[in-house]
Amino acid sequence: GHAAMTHLLPSSSTGYAIMIFVLAAFQVVVMTLRLSMVVRGYKVISTVLISLHALLFVTVLGSVFRDLDNFWNVVAYAAGVGSGNVLGIILEGKLAIGYAEVRIISTDVSSQVAKSLRDHGYGATETSGRGRKGPVKVTVCIVRRRNIPRVEDMALRSDPQCFITVEDIRPPRKRPWPV
Repeated sequence: GHAAMTHLLPSSSTGYAIMIFVLAAFQVVVMTLRLSMVVRGYKVISTVLISLHALLFVTVLGSVFRDLDNFWNVVAYAAGVGSGNVLGIILEGKLAIGYAEVRIISTDVSSQVAKSLRDHGYGATETSGRGRKGPVKVTVCIVRRRNIPRVEDMALRSDPQCFITVEDIRPPRKRPWPV
């Protein structure tokens, strides 16, 4: 069993360092995505991801410790962790799993933000408020995170002066309402 496992590993020291880099990067990508899932309440997938992370972590560190004198293995590990962090953040942004609350504040009381959002199939709750300079219209829209840029564009087209904030939310049910 053990001899077969070692046979799978690259024989050249360069190949070995590259393997460490790739596995370390992948391990951090997995960890980043897992954190994202935990925050959004996905129990099963975050459990699978933390288990995969543990497996990779032990494998990668084992590979580094097997030959600690090889400076390049240590460098490959550090570079892999750094690269994995950047990759994980990019991937998490692209996947954009979960929901967000987009809040649009217009000083233009005749603002058509809510109407524009509704015309494009989004639910929009409008309330009136008072800001520093007078009356404001507050439009709240719950959307899938991947739709945030589209909603922001619509709001800015309706009112170029509007103020937009976005907050991650965790609806009590997975599919709360047809957004």
